[in-house]
Amino acid sequence: MRWGVVILGGGTVDPAMAQAIGATNKSLALLNNKISVQWVLEAVAECRMAHVVTVGPESLRDSISQGEFRVEGGGAVENVKIGIDALPEADAILMLPSDSPFLTSKGILHFLGHIERDLSDQGGKWCATSLCPIEAFRSFFPNCPASGVPLQKTEYVSGALYACGVQGFETVRPTMVQLRTARKAPLEMARIVLSKVGILMLIQAIWRRKQPAFLEQVLTRALGVKTKIYLDADAPSCMDFDTPEEWEACVRHAATISESK
Repeated sequence: MRWGVVILGGGTVDPAMAQAIGATNKSLALLNNKISVQWVLEAVAECRMAHVVTVGPESLRDSISQGEFRVEGGGAVENVKIGIDALPEADAILMLPSDSPFLTSKGILHFLGHIERDLSDQGGKWCATSLCPIEAFRSFFPNCPASGVPLQKTEYVSGALYACGVQGFETVRPTMVQLRTARKAPLEMARIVLSKVGILMLIQAIWRRKQPAFLEQVLTRALGVKTKIYLDADAPSCMDFDTPEEWEACVRHAATISESK
């Protein structure tokens, strides 16, 4: 696989969050005298991944020290497309948010290793993510509020690790645009999902929602590409900040990193 990395740094935050992080964009939030997106870029650099683009507001351009920069579009799906178009040499895309400052190269490479082992025969028509067991997350970040998705006999925390084949993204994009458009209209969203998976699989999905393998089948049917969900992400890759409380947890953890050096 020829990997490219798209770092998503777009969007603005609400006034309460802006006051907490001292910026209107999470990419520019400062931790240990280093903005959040720079932490992400450094983790990517440790992976020796040469093809990298950050997509965000024009105000972010001068802060990008690695790879290329592209101005954001109208939303996350469009921003991924902008990033992919800037990486014509790539056939596999790792998508990372700019508000995951504790990403590690070890965690990233572990995730990519899974994909290269399991999905290299899919002709680029695949997507994947990785979740962390909530107990492992809470052990690593004991003072951070966390909620998880119930799967198997425990809960899992989602995080920063998402990837797709370029052909997979083009297949999935129309559905993602539909879902984004309908995100505030539950009945329309339900209609879209039903049209993709059928009534029988939807009923089974509700009944068997805690079974990861069946959830993969549902997503594969709904998205039209082979979908994998891995359950062994490291805790740092699942730490981001969407609320002032999560930001305070990031600040506390960054302080422990600074003290250990």
